[in-house]
Order: sequence, then structure tokens, then C-alpha cells
Amino acid sequence: MKKEYTINYRAESCPRCKAEFICKPKNISECDCMKIRTSPEELNYIASKFSACVCNKCIKELKQEYLSIYQKEKGITINV
Repeated sequence: MKKEYTINYRAESCPRCKAEFICKPKNISECDCMKIRTSPEELNYIASKFSACVCNKCIKELKQEYLSIYQKEKGITINV
């Protein structure tokens, strides 16, 4: 059951990890997800996997997943 915090905020369950997080769909500029920089390609990758918002932890993990796939497709290797 989703809790309503205010008109602009709501508790969501991440479809990937099931963690609860606060979503602000009516004021997206204040949503926590906006603190994470994502390229259009990363956003498209995440949207291709999930139709609902995911938590920040999963956004970061999916960005890394996308980067790994992109590097493999381009034959890029990064030595750390």
C-alpha cells in the first residue's frame, strides 16, 4: 500500500530492489533522482527495463550496468 505524504510526494516501492523511496512526480526538480546525472542513453536504458521510477541506489547500479554494456559494444577497456 502506498502512503501519501503530501499532494506532491508519495512512497514508492522500487520495482528492481523493492526498497521504499519517496517520489515527487508533481515536482520532479525536487525529486531525489534529479541529484543523479544521467545521459539520455542511460535514461533510455533504464526506461527500457522499468516502466516505473527506481530508487537512487538502483539508478546508480543501472548506470554502471549500462556503462559496462556500452564499453563491451565499443570494445573499450578501462584499466583501473
